Amino acid sequence: MFEEGDEIGPAYTAPVKKSLEEEGTRFAHLNDLIDYLGDGLIAVNNSLARYKNESDAARKTKLEGALALIQGYQEQMANYSGQKWAFNNMLDDCAPTRATLNAIKADRIKAAEDKKNAAIKAAQTGADPSRLFDGSDDSPSSSCV
Repeated sequence: MFEEGDEIGPAYTAPVKKSLEEEGTRFAHLNDLIDYLGDGLIAVNNSLARYKNESDAARKTKLEGALALIQGYQEQMANYSGQKWAFNNMLDDCAPTRATLNAIKADRIKAAEDKKNAAIKAAQTGADPSRLFDGSDDSPSSSCV
């Protein structure tokens, strides 16, 4: 039933009254407000777990909305979406170009064809084709120990 603390219930911390002259950052003050509203939401959830009533349900909806609004405001202040955009652009800049990927693919296809042709030629001349395979792939010469 309780969302924090132990079996006895949430640990009680006495509130500290703040004055308008108190200094701090906007983020610190918003975090204090989030904590305050979050504690209220926990109390409303606990109340709703015991007694379902319309006023607590409405209060819960309002508290959840207020928390979402404040968190969205903090993300906007921190330019979270802009930083995420810049990070995605940085990752895109590090990705290989289509030409590079096509060149890698062509090299792999050519290497596979060369290996196949060498095995066919070895089989035609009577040599053991298994000597052509190295131990790095699933060839007849590789052993499972």
